[in-house]
Amino acid sequence: MPEYILQFPTFPADSCYPASTQQLINLVASIGTLKISGPENDYVASHVVPGSTQQSYVWFQTSPPAGVTGYGLPKVARLFSSLRWFEFAQLAQGDRILVTATSSIVAPWGEFGFTYSFGDTNILPYSPTAAPAPPTGGYKYKTYVGYWSSKTP
Repeated sequence: MPEYILQFPTFPADSCYPASTQQLINLVASIGTLKISGPENDYVASHVVPGSTQQSYVWFQTSPPAGVTGYGLPKVARLFSSLRWFEFAQLAQGDRILVTATSSIVAPWGEFGFTYSFGDTNILPYSPTAAPAPPTGGYKYKTYVGYWSSKTP
């Protein structure tokens, strides 16, 4: 696992600890420095698909923001290659896991019998194949699809 070192200036001896956890996080964010070795990458955090001038960026896709400004909830990180946006994930499309029969199947998971689309990302629609029969006792399979925007039967 990589190790990243946070660097801070010397605190004056008469400094007080922040009064709350949030104030401590704000202090660390305002004065700390994190150095990650390697080449620098530009990034964009947005619910809108990046334009052609930002296709070399890492795209942190979010849901639409709740208000007029700011960011929505994080959804997925993507990188542009071969004319498409690919998702960073430890799973591949089609990987399955076994869950209880009452488990909800929501993005990035899917199920057989539906075709999943990925908005304006240029990712081709995906239809999971049929899963084997699950073990008895109230189980089902869900299939890794990728962070989809819509599904159709």
